[in-house]
Amino acid sequence: MIWKGEVLLMLWLSIIGIAALSLLYIGYQRKTSRKVKKASNLVHLDQFRKNRDKQSVQKVQKCGKCNKYKRLHFYADPVGKITGLCKECENNESSKKMLRI
Repeated sequence: MIWKGEVLLMLWLSIIGIAALSLLYIGYQRKTSRKVKKASNLVHLDQFRKNRDKQSVQKVQKCGKCNKYKRLHFYADPVGKITGLCKECENNESSKKMLRI
């Protein structure tokens, strides 16, 4: 037969055990998160190269006059409208009136 005092003792021991395990888990998580922060100052070249390649693809845009996808130079007309022109369209008479940005 289990006594009333034994039940309360087992209940308190289980509560203390759960609290101790949760404190150990929180301490472990904090310790590992500090290690990650220290290692995050490293820059891996593979990731840098992938990002650089993605940026070079994004530099090709649609020309404002011929609608071809090429690398653009941006101009502002006298009204203030910004237009991106490719090298072929830069030589037109209308683009010579524009200011290069």
